[in-house]
Amino acid sequence: PSTTISYSLANAGSQVNLQVFNTRGQLLRSLVDAQQAEGVHRVVWDGKDDQGRDMAAGVYFYRLRTDDYSQINRMLLLK
Repeated sequence: PSTTISYSLANAGSQVNLQVFNTRGQLLRSLVDAQQAEGVHRVVWDGKDDQGRDMAAGVYFYRLRTDDYSQINRMLLLK
């Protein structure tokens, strides 16, 4: 199981932070923590946490933060 998270950046050189959380707000995985160029980007979450453990099917959240933007979205992991 995996899911692709897509996002676009309007400014070149934006610092991007993309993290996955469980429903209790615990950080499971940091997917991106880097400067990125403007344009469309895609990141695949393989359903694992930072220690490589498989996560159970269910609802998860991801937070996308840049220099001037922050958004939280819900996603469903199915197995």
